[in-house]
Amino acid sequence: MTFQTLLDKRLPAPKGKVEKWNAKLEVKARALTATFENRKLFEHKWENGSSGQFSLIMTDEGQSQASIGRIVLSGTIGPGWIGGLIDASLGEQRKAFDAAWKEPSVFGAWGPGGAENTELTRERLMRELRFEFKYAPEHGKLLTSCMEVIGKSRAHTLGVLEHLDKLPEGLREEPFARFLRFNCALDLEHHAVALEQLEHLQVAPEQVRLKALFGAVLHRVAGQIETATALLEALAADDSGPALVHDELATCLLLTGKPDAAHAAILRGLEQSPSSALLAEAEAKVVKAAKGPQWKRRIEERSERFVVVCESTRELARSARVVLDEAWLRCADFFGPLPAGTLDPTTVYLFEGQASYLAYVKGVADDSHENTLGLYAPVWKQIVVWNHPDQNVWRDVLRHECAHRYLDLRFGLRIPRWLNEGMADAFAASWKRSGEFAPGQLRQEYLAEFLLGVELAALGDFVRQSPDAFMADVDRNYAYAWTVVHYLQFVDKDAKPVLERLLQRLDAGDEPALAIDAALESVDLKLLQTSYLAWLNRVTTELRIGEAEVKPTTPGSSPKPKR
Repeated sequence: MTFQTLLDKRLPAPKGKVEKWNAKLEVKARALTATFENRKLFEHKWENGSSGQFSLIMTDEGQSQASIGRIVLSGTIGPGWIGGLIDASLGEQRKAFDAAWKEPSVFGAWGPGGAENTELTRERLMRELRFEFKYAPEHGKLLTSCMEVIGKSRAHTLGVLEHLDKLPEGLREEPFARFLRFNCALDLEHHAVALEQLEHLQVAPEQVRLKALFGAVLHRVAGQIETATALLEALAADDSGPALVHDELATCLLLTGKPDAAHAAILRGLEQSPSSALLAEAEAKVVKAAKGPQWKRRIEERSERFVVVCESTRELARSARVVLDEAWLRCADFFGPLPAGTLDPTTVYLFEGQASYLAYVKGVADDSHENTLGLYAPVWKQIVVWNHPDQNVWRDVLRHECAHRYLDLRFGLRIPRWLNEGMADAFAASWKRSGEFAPGQLRQEYLAEFLLGVELAALGDFVRQSPDAFMADVDRNYAYAWTVVHYLQFVDKDAKPVLERLLQRLDAGDEPALAIDAALESVDLKLLQTSYLAWLNRVTTELRIGEAEVKPTTPGSSPKPKR
């Protein structure tokens, strides 16, 4: 979407008369072009915008007469001077202009360039919140030091909580101490605790709505979709709400299976913020996902649980439907029963080639998802795969994505990324080439990841890492996740209760971080890791994949990059 405007603010110069100049700004989704007296001054392009300021100051070269304009929009662009010199009189005029300037509403509506993942959204909101702090001076140094180390490592954050627990009872509820607990909870991904602290935080009056938006985001992240939806609907009723409100509301509605309502929320947002790149991108994804691939012909194969759609042959669609139906029947035994309720069939798009598959995925999937062979999009409730020439690989991918669909229905957003991928891979590995279902099979291609020089994050760190950290080294972390789930489920009978407790806590509604803490409570992690590594080294040696020992790194470190 494009809009144009004239910067026609005029201020009297100290001497003489200000000449009438014309300046024009043309803003597109990812580019800003400025012209002055019909001359193109510059064009600035960026990939991902974020809130910032652009200042355009114009002066008649060599004179103190001036015409000054300022505009606030998305993108981080520094101040630019067009001709002339910066002198005292111009500086004074700029100050006077800034004091009188009222930002046009159309410019304030400009949204961030590109959809943000949860982590970026949370960080950006955190920077924009301002809190009022009141605390005893004698504790100021301790609290300030605590603030500086939060986030450096899990151990540092837990240490801060220990210090806060030792504060005198009256000071534990002071705003700054509560603010520290809020940050600790965010760092540990204990969202329910963070929400509790956020509820009592004192913010500047003009930031009450931003605080509510931050709370709604955290409710969604914590899996409390209905609560988040209600908060966002209240915020969206105000026409002055930021674009992010409507984008978050649309996400919540999609997660609850309401694509039409989500599209309506985005359109309402676009009416208020017509130049929002965030909402424009969201609408494009909604429309594309709702319509599905734009094939010349569509062949469908239906069953109780799946609608498989392809453009090539009915035989291909039928084969995929058979694989998925067989996999679904085994999911209940492997993962446990689903909550009671009726289920609509899951749509499955089967692409003939990888290029067309990737083109569709780029428009509907979150960039954080690994999408080389196939994916399950929990927002759209779709499975998307392409017809890999190796039919064993193709069937494996279908079973893997079928498992993701089943796990989404059982746990929703509560399941940690590593557990989601590890369990889906353990399930997909449960079929022999003959088609026989035989749980406990080894994935040799994953064991091949653990060769000479491999270093692994400590087990306790790996299971607590964020989704973004998991995706930072996809190949290694997928393999690591499968080995952990396989070991707990099929190898060590003494360790199997750890996995069982984790699933029970998730079933009970615990957040991922809290469920993991509960599952590992009273577990000797050092002993568990030693046993796990001994098994991993044994199976890699037996399969002649590698003879080098796999050694853990120091706690808090990341897996060594594969490439």
